[in-house]
Amino acid sequence: MANLRQILEAQVEIGQSNLGGFVTDEYGDSARIDSSLQYLAGRLVQFAHNNYTQSATFFGVGTAKIFRDVFSEEEEKGDS
Repeated sequence: MANLRQILEAQVEIGQSNLGGFVTDEYGDSARIDSSLQYLAGRLVQFAHNNYTQSATFFGVGTAKIFRDVFSEEEEKGDS
């Protein structure tokens, strides 16, 4: 589950979006899942209301630089 979480977090960061959190059904308790969804929805509304922008992490900055370099190399090859 940790690897999936990291992949999803990276995808959100690459898209320059905000991650409000995760809700899973691992507990199997409908009331707990509903409560988690309600909390997440409230948190997302609060983020939107406050114009919250999540700061970049090490992975986000590193990924952006890797993609930048890859695309720069491709452009240089195309110009030749």
